[in-house]
Amino acid sequence: MNTKSKENGRKTYCVYLHKCPDGMVYVGTTSSDPKRRWQNGRGYLNTPFHDAVERWGWNNIEHNVVVEGMDRDEARRLADNLIAATKKELCYNSADGGGNTRLTLQG
Repeated sequence: MNTKSKENGRKTYCVYLHKCPDGMVYVGTTSSDPKRRWQNGRGYLNTPFHDAVERWGWNNIEHNVVVEGMDRDEARRLADNLIAATKKELCYNSADGGGNTRLTLQG
């Protein structure tokens, strides 16, 4: 993923979603290459989502880029909306989403 727009040289962002085998999801945004951000699960150390990575194994979790080429505010709004549309008990994110995402403990 190229994080610089060709038209204006500004950073672009993507919104991504990780889905675990039990249906739990984590929604995130990044201006980095998603695979670099994810680091095969090591990009989530000390978070409840990392616990899911340990439980299921990185290769058993679905990793999807939902949309690319957005500015930061657009990406955060979309992430917020995706998080809000997901039942709280099925989401590792708090309701904040986007750049202010806090992970919450899930059982």
